[in-house]
Amino acid sequence: MFAPTRQPRHLFTLACLLASLCLLAASTSAQPAVVIDDEETRDGRRLPVLSRTKLLERAATPETFDGEQRLRWVWHYTHESEVAYLRLHVFAECHKPGDTWELIIYDGANRVADRLTALSFAGLPAGTGVWTKIIRGRAARVELQSETKPAGLRVRIDRLNFFHGEPQPKAITTGSDDMKDLARNYRPPHRYYNYGRAVAALFFLNAEDQSEANCTGFLVAPDLLLTNHHCISQPWQLRSAEVRFGWETDGQPESVAISEIVLPDGALDFSLLRLEREVTAWPVAKLGAGAVAVRRGQPLVAIQHPSASLKLISVKDCKVEREQARGEGTELTDFYHLCDTGTGSSGAPVLDESDGTVVGLHHLGDYSRDGRWGRNRAVRIDLVLDSIRRHDENLYKRIVTPSP
Repeated sequence: MFAPTRQPRHLFTLACLLASLCLLAASTSAQPAVVIDDEETRDGRRLPVLSRTKLLERAATPETFDGEQRLRWVWHYTHESEVAYLRLHVFAECHKPGDTWELIIYDGANRVADRLTALSFAGLPAGTGVWTKIIRGRAARVELQSETKPAGLRVRIDRLNFFHGEPQPKAITTGSDDMKDLARNYRPPHRYYNYGRAVAALFFLNAEDQSEANCTGFLVAPDLLLTNHHCISQPWQLRSAEVRFGWETDGQPESVAISEIVLPDGALDFSLLRLEREVTAWPVAKLGAGAVAVRRGQPLVAIQHPSASLKLISVKDCKVEREQARGEGTELTDFYHLCDTGTGSSGAPVLDESDGTVVGLHHLGDYSRDGRWGRNRAVRIDLVLDSIRRHDENLYKRIVTPSP
């Protein structure tokens, strides 16, 4: 008889390693590969660009003011084409904080869009201007009013942004764009329509390049809105930002300004914003206390305002793809979802389809350069609430929905 040949130990170890790798490959072959930093993917965090900029010449007050009337200077502008809105960039030079002059900005329908005073420019670094609030339509009129001649004052408008919507990238996960007009497809009292009543469009200036951009947010208390940190993170963005509730088909929109960033959290990519007043016509989103368990295949809906559109909803194949994903850092703060989104959907609530409880804060998408696949990431909402609780226990108690 021949004794079995004894294989060297290192060959046996290598064979075991290869077998283990084969088993691992077999166990994961059914799961699509998700490599966040892969060169074949793009990060869909980029905000929509909703404007172009026009430089202005000779848009300045005269060196001296003649006459004794209250109206000291008027400037008119009409854009060469129809646009949804304008926004002006204004400088006020050689003035004193206690001056009593006022710049009143009107739109083409003679509605007051904004008011600027000496205090609006107080404390700004030299050479820094102020952006006005949104001026709806294609026309603007600026009036400098003062009971007395503003000694030394010089007002200058150097440029403006005009709305210019262009096709924006989308993270389409279903193979076709399934984002539908919410109000047109789900009339009250459908539960999907009710889920969306807390959702608002957020218009602001991009902190990086001062272009017009938009995101989505949702009401978590009568005076508090939640959105992404990569949307609103700088105090200077607040003055000209606008939150628009009811921005939907046949809706009656209500616009509200923002007064404060209550809590910015870059690690979890959220900003909790305080509105300048409470809004009572819109309900708050449903936020449960405690850990939120998401499971693979869990049905979801996502309600959003991509690229400054009216309110849209994603339902078809909208579900959890994976329970864990890397967030802004190395921590597994996110989950993957397959709800279709676009730029401007950032800050949208990702909701449990059955009862409308918020389970995630949508903030970015990964999609292939050839457009063959896409997937989205949302921050787990319980981690967002934990961060708020650590910041302010009483604030947390205002936000979470009491258990039945």
